[in-house]
Amino acid sequence: MEYLDEFSNKGTNSIKNIEITDNILKGQAFQFLAAGFDPINNAMVFSLYEIARNPEIQANIRNEVKNVLNKHGGYTFEALKEMTYLEHCIQETMRFFPLLPFLFRTCTKTYVTSDGLVIDKGQKLAIPLSALHMDPQYFPEPEKFNPHRFDSSNGFNPSVYLPYGGGPRICLGMKFSMVEMKLGLAKIIEKFKFKLSPKTKLPLELNKQAFFNKPKYNIYLNFESLA
Repeated sequence: MEYLDEFSNKGTNSIKNIEITDNILKGQAFQFLAAGFDPINNAMVFSLYEIARNPEIQANIRNEVKNVLNKHGGYTFEALKEMTYLEHCIQETMRFFPLLPFLFRTCTKTYVTSDGLVIDKGQKLAIPLSALHMDPQYFPEPEKFNPHRFDSSNGFNPSVYLPYGGGPRICLGMKFSMVEMKLGLAKIIEKFKFKLSPKTKLPLELNKQAFFNKPKYNIYLNFESLA
């Protein structure tokens, strides 16, 4: 972590003469895709779990998907942008299950909190995402899965919702990953009705030994084709 901070603080002078070859571009493109595999997989698994537990929400998503597809004639970038309820469901899932339980940051200037705590410049900080996302001060009824809390009319505070991080080091793949997840979930929900299988162990437990937030036990779903 300290090495990365030192490297980032040196600026670009030491690398300005590097030639950007086709192989470098290909490697970076592959890294961009590979780096998002676990985060997207996790978010989709947890989204399917929550949607399976809430049949009314599942039906609402399916209606939205069908209406948008009828309007646009199929899956397009514009169509996916209009699937706002589905996006809110994903956002709510990531509130419950952020990829990481903590964010690690470095204080860039001395700051004094409202209760007098002094955080010095250069101090390493751990931001507890799970605690922040489940704080009733910011998210009323935090234990309730409620996609509508992300409606623009509800005006939630984005500074306390940080599944992708925040500030200048926010996840570069944020928008790309959301498009991927919406496409994958929309295609599943369009074609299948599903619910939790009795084989799924409840209540859901997280694997405390995993680096990312992952279920401790497998999640099983029963699917019914709508074709």
